[in-house]
Formats: sequence, C-alpha cells, structure tokens
Amino acid sequence: MRFFLISLLVISCWSIEPKIFVFGDSHSKEFSDIPNISIHYLGPMTMHRIGRDQLDVLNLSSHGIDKESIVIFAFGEIDVRCHIGKQRDLMNRNLDEVILTLVANYLEAILKIRYLYNNPLCVVYGVTPPTDIVNNSEYPRYGLLEDRIAITKKLNDLLQSQCKIYGIEFLDVYADFSDEQGALIKELSDDNVHINNVFNAPIRNYIEKLIR
Repeated sequence: MRFFLISLLVISCWSIEPKIFVFGDSHSKEFSDIPNISIHYLGPMTMHRIGRDQLDVLNLSSHGIDKESIVIFAFGEIDVRCHIGKQRDLMNRNLDEVILTLVANYLEAILKIRYLYNNPLCVVYGVTPPTDIVNNSEYPRYGLLEDRIAITKKLNDLLQSQCKIYGIEFLDVYADFSDEQGALIKELSDDNVHINNVFNAPIRNYIEKLIR
C-alpha cells in the first residue's frame, strides 16, 4: 500500500506541467495557440539591446518564474534584418567579431536571469529564416537576401554551440521553414517576416518533447 501511494505521488508530480514563458520581439507570437504558454511581447527589441541593457529590459520579477519554469527567449531577427550587416559595412567591423560580441552579451543576460530565478530551464529560440517578401516600411531591411541568410546561419551556429557550453536549450526550426536557398518559405509565413502560427507544429513538437 505504501509503495502504491509513493508511486501515485511520483506520477502526479510528473503530470504537473511546468509554467512556460516566452519573452521576445514579434517572433514570440509564433508560439501562439500552443497550450500552457504565456507570451510576453516586448516590442521591437533587438538581441543587441538585451545584451547591452540586460536586466534593465529583462526585468521578469512580476511573472512568477521559478526553478520549475521554462523560459524561452526569442530575439535576433531584427538584428539580422537591419543591423549586423550594417555594422560590418558602415562601421568597418569584422562580421565574426560583430556576431561573437552579440552572442556573448545576449547569453550573459540569459545566464543572469537563470541565476536570479533559481535555475529555470532557459531556451534560446534560433533566428528564423530571412525573407524579401515584405514590402512594408515598418519592416526595413539592410543588404541582399543571400547575405542575410549567411548571417542568420552564422549567428544560429554560434548561438547553438555557446548554448551547449552553458547548458541552455536551443530551439532550432530553421530547416523546417526555409527553402533550398535558406529563405523563409512564403506559404508558411504570415506574408511578413514571421512564421504563420497555423504552421507552428515543429515549435509545438519541440515544446512537448521539452516537457516530457
């Protein structure tokens, strides 16, 4: 009887789903309609600003995050679309140095969050494929599509390798939504720079595996 009660307790504990939070730019909305996820859109926030201002812009104290939580960070598409290539070209900076500095500062901010909130499971959402289908002044872009594809892949590769070093999960769905060139598949988009959440099954599957 005692063994049965202990087993029942263990099963009930595993059946309690963790609180899942997504903090990010507009790509955080690609997690919409996935059960038990709390989405917090922080506006057109760049990965650069998260790394620069850190806890000043990532003040998560009012959200009830604890060690049982999963916290997903979705930033970087704006950096690729508007800023990284421009930093290289107009500021005469080495591309690898730009990306290395960006990633180091960004992950430093996430590690501070992890420490501050008693070690929740932190997840970095990889930057999604770039596109040229947008003709909207609110979504400007710098550089050729081929260049932004190369920058995105380089950024994601470094994010993934550094996340592995620091024990941060990396959610990579690039291949699920890119064509042979590496650009965002128009039919899977929202006719803008985002993945249409109607087609977010790869993201949903990753979350389910993470919970299990």
